[in-house]
Amino acid sequence: MAREQIEAHAMVLRAVDYSERDVVLTLLFEGLGKRSAIAKGGKASKKRFAGALEKFRVCRFTFTDRGPEKMAVLGEAKVVEDYPGIEGSFDKISVAAYATEMVRELLRDGEGGEGMFSSLVRHYRQMSECEDEVERLEADLHTFTLRTLTRAGFAPTLSHCVRSGKSLAEADAWRFLLSGQGIIHPSQRRQGERTTDAPRQVIEAMGALGRGYAKELPPGDILRQMRPMMMGMVSSAVGKDLRSREFLKMVMG
Repeated sequence: MAREQIEAHAMVLRAVDYSERDVVLTLLFEGLGKRSAIAKGGKASKKRFAGALEKFRVCRFTFTDRGPEKMAVLGEAKVVEDYPGIEGSFDKISVAAYATEMVRELLRDGEGGEGMFSSLVRHYRQMSECEDEVERLEADLHTFTLRTLTRAGFAPTLSHCVRSGKSLAEADAWRFLLSGQGIIHPSQRRQGERTTDAPRQVIEAMGALGRGYAKELPPGDILRQMRPMMMGMVSSAVGKDLRSREFLKMVMG
């Protein structure tokens, strides 16, 4: 089988030292989805890779495709878009790391080509350009989380009780299933089930954030009440807590 040379835009989702010289990468390619690749000599070669093996940047990679069962071999790479507004802020780095890990853990190899790639690029741009203020960062992360979970097939139901069908507008007090399915009326809660309080105004604000990045932020207490719901949904979808969650907690307080 002939080895194919390919050029494509990609972002680094994870980089792991493989030897004294090599680096194994998890990449999200535009059009090709999530793939693993090895950068031979990547730790030493500034000419071939020139900063392209770092997170939070879009790069043009040249690589050899060795088939679905083997890692691609990177030839060279060039940074085509970076986000200095992220890299100069610990808070933004922590939030961006959480978003990046979320995408990596949600996707299987070959998934996420167009939609997830463009969504992550948009989120990096949004974070780089927005004010370095915790409530803004949290609101934007909630938007990214909801849209990403929806793309991955884990959209929560926010308009009605997932069990009784009761409309959100019919009650003020709700519970949110931390397993990620969405809201339930308190009367539908089962013994031992993990839920959290979800007032109607919080669910309405969550639905608004899921439709796009907000110009006007919800009040801080509303954002804080969303937090366990968001983290619960992500943990449920990927089957574990993300490692970057602890850094995120340091930022959010």
